[in-house]
Amino acid sequence: MLIFPVLIETKINSDMKKWVLIIIAFFFANALMAQERTPAISFEKTVHDFGTIKEADGKVHYKFIFKNSGSTPLIITNVDAACGCTTPEWSKTPVLPGKTGFVDAEFNPENYQKFDKSIVVHTNGKPSTVTLRVIGEVIPKEKSLTDIFAYSFGSARVKGKNIAFASLENEQKEVVFEFYNDSKSDLKLSFSNLPGFVSVDKSPIVIKPQQISSVKFLANPVKAAKGFHKELIHLNINGTTYENALKIVASVK
Repeated sequence: MLIFPVLIETKINSDMKKWVLIIIAFFFANALMAQERTPAISFEKTVHDFGTIKEADGKVHYKFIFKNSGSTPLIITNVDAACGCTTPEWSKTPVLPGKTGFVDAEFNPENYQKFDKSIVVHTNGKPSTVTLRVIGEVIPKEKSLTDIFAYSFGSARVKGKNIAFASLENEQKEVVFEFYNDSKSDLKLSFSNLPGFVSVDKSPIVIKPQQISSVKFLANPVKAAKGFHKELIHLNINGTTYENALKIVASVK
């Protein structure tokens, strides 16, 4: 008399197991379909060699082409450049499945010789990031005197603004500092506000038009207090004073 209820219970349990398996299989299939329905980015190439380029010719660029090999629209969310010398542009609108887009890498060769620069592409697809590289070598342009003497005070130009003696201990040291006259007339130059332990071998000096002249700055550690010194000096050029134009830097031991 107990056989019939047992058979019914067994059948119910069997049916429930079937439904559970069906539900699991349904969700598993949906998960697989969801995974398959994603955008995917594939580039024709990820490294471009510019070869040898001339600095004088200015900026160069290369357009990397990619394809959306997935099944939903691909979006470039951002592109990061490794340095300010490389400027990227890219497809801003969604790229449909099977269609192509671009990432344009512009490189500025100024002050470079051999270069290897990267940009990182971020997407909503697979892979989520792709690294692109541009490589090459630069033939430097010939520097003019105004390029070399980059800082100007009126018609006087200098290569830098620091007169660095580094470490001073027992002996007097000298630093040779050059000036370029970037004008068509004579330039009369002198110095003021020099610290007590620094002197110059000649002042004032007269520099002929389009000529370079040098001055020796002499530092005597005996006349200086021990420690690190940063002293600003004035330039007097043809009657005009440029205050705090140059800096004396020295470490006295």
